[in-house]
Amino acid sequence: MRRAPELLLVIAIGSMGSLSRAEQPPGTPPLAVPNGATLAEWLQRADRDGLSEDPRWLALLHYEREWLPPRARSRASSPGFFLSDTGDRDPRAELIATLRAFLDPNAIVKDDEHAQCAFIARRHWLEQRLDVRIAEFVPVECPHYERWREALDARGLTLIFPEGFMSNPGSIFGHTLLRIDSGTEGSGEILGYAVDFTADAGDDGGLEYMFKGVTGSYPAIFGVHPYYEQLKRYADWENRDLWEYRLDIEQSELDFMLMHLWELRAIEFPYYFFTKNCSYELLRLLETGIVDLDVSAGFRGAVLPVETIRAIVGQPGLAEVRRYRPSPETQLRAASRSLSRPDRKRARSIAQGRLDPADDSLDEIPPERRARVLDVAYDQLRYEYLAGQVSDEASRGLSRRILIARSRIEGLAVETGSDAVEIETPGTSPDQGHETSLLALSGGWRDDEAFIDIRLRPALHGLMDNSGGYLQHTQIRLLDTVMRIYPESGQVRLQELTLLEILSLAPRSRVFRPWAWSVGTGLATRRLPEGGRLEDSPVWATATGIGIALDPAPAVLLYGLADLSLDVGPDLEDKVSFGPGARLGAFFGGVESRWKVHAFAEVTQFVAGDTTTSIRAGSDLRWITSRNTALIVEGSFNRSYGENWGEGSLQLNLHF
Repeated sequence: MRRAPELLLVIAIGSMGSLSRAEQPPGTPPLAVPNGATLAEWLQRADRDGLSEDPRWLALLHYEREWLPPRARSRASSPGFFLSDTGDRDPRAELIATLRAFLDPNAIVKDDEHAQCAFIARRHWLEQRLDVRIAEFVPVECPHYERWREALDARGLTLIFPEGFMSNPGSIFGHTLLRIDSGTEGSGEILGYAVDFTADAGDDGGLEYMFKGVTGSYPAIFGVHPYYEQLKRYADWENRDLWEYRLDIEQSELDFMLMHLWELRAIEFPYYFFTKNCSYELLRLLETGIVDLDVSAGFRGAVLPVETIRAIVGQPGLAEVRRYRPSPETQLRAASRSLSRPDRKRARSIAQGRLDPADDSLDEIPPERRARVLDVAYDQLRYEYLAGQVSDEASRGLSRRILIARSRIEGLAVETGSDAVEIETPGTSPDQGHETSLLALSGGWRDDEAFIDIRLRPALHGLMDNSGGYLQHTQIRLLDTVMRIYPESGQVRLQELTLLEILSLAPRSRVFRPWAWSVGTGLATRRLPEGGRLEDSPVWATATGIGIALDPAPAVLLYGLADLSLDVGPDLEDKVSFGPGARLGAFFGGVESRWKVHAFAEVTQFVAGDTTTSIRAGSDLRWITSRNTALIVEGSFNRSYGENWGEGSLQLNLHF
């Protein structure tokens, strides 16, 4: 029988009790074991085999090499994780303290447990490497760990990837977690437990949240929660599609990883949004269990969740089973599309309370169609409730009336419209999408002058990139840098350095009502009048916009946004330029299409500081040549300060 409340209490709360050091003061006789050997002899054996520098011992202590100053140091920041005062920076001292504690019957540490129970993975590893049953020297029982392990009933492990959530800056790149699969017949997935690594950000938000997340100012811990709760959070509340990768690992490897997870309860680590984040720490946890897995060392800079998925999938035979779990929004969209236009209108009217579910007019519809209409109406009402568009009081009674009307249709099984419609799995999973970094080389002209652009974008995805495997209708550019070379004059300049730009063009409908929005900031080049002509000048440009996007036909997306722009630069009048603007555009091309067209028009009326009307209109044409390569043709008409010019280029994109 599962003990979920006890499990959560042990993992999430843990213990903040004091640590009793197990090291003996100088001059004390060495601890002896029953066969007459001394601790010194065991340490001599450990030194001979190099156990303190063994990769698995270092992984258990979460050691990493620092460069300034050059040294190895553990990332764990809780003192209770170490038995030696210098254990966070001296793996041999921690090994000595651990052996002393395991041989000392009075070595009681956190949660009033003996050290052998608190650090059960260390004990298991040392037993194997020293070829000795340490527990035989100091018999210790670990009832708390045994009950916790029994409650997990762990028989398998699955890597979970919830796609990006654009409404939360901390989730726009996606997320990863592990699911501990139980042996329960037919329900091992839902009744399993999810392991995640989460920062405690309190009520922080906005710039404060981003700053602290980037600088490692938040503590984070590993947590274990029922998987159905995580499904409710990611799928129901945030409407994120999930991808599940079943890992083919030995039971002994899973057992050892869970031993180490037990050791990590309530142990804090500094959380870094771009580097030492949830995905990175889960990789490190996997490496403690899976023999010969060493993928975290390949991440030297930013760690994006999708890249850690690819690192695991790239290990031969490790992740062979892939499953797509659509969100309620994805399911509802598919169910709505399966209805005729009149039936969609009926379902919408029922969900909005304008048509009674038992209205006589519905009896004129054949039973199967009527059931589908009621199913979709119920799902729409549930979606609007989860999205906060309908109150609990308003939805409860209407939901009941819909279900009653549905149950009175004889001869048809009761199932929701979403469940009745088969959801097609996307042709490209996240691990199969293009690589996250981009190198682009383009040649073009402007004002009859040729130029060459070299672009480097470390992350992540643009609207004109191959969208397979990525969150649709979104653009996230991080540190996008463009160097421009004018061959005739030999001039080289930094044309663009986008610190961060996020654009979301989720389509709106009568059921789904997301806003299209954008925000971006970084160094840009703006043409300013100087000496009777326009010259390039650097400005720090910040812009934000909000509007709507529509998908009136398959493979067509229309959008419009109202913008506010603020430019700051030394060559601007009053050093600043501010004003409103607008954008209109259309994309043509489906997710799997090799060809994609973007037509656009933009206008900005700078009304404060350096004033002018800036206009830009044009189109881009993309042709995908492979998963990671594409050709893009760009052309635009531009007008500013009463001057007109054209610009065009041919660009080769290479993702790596």
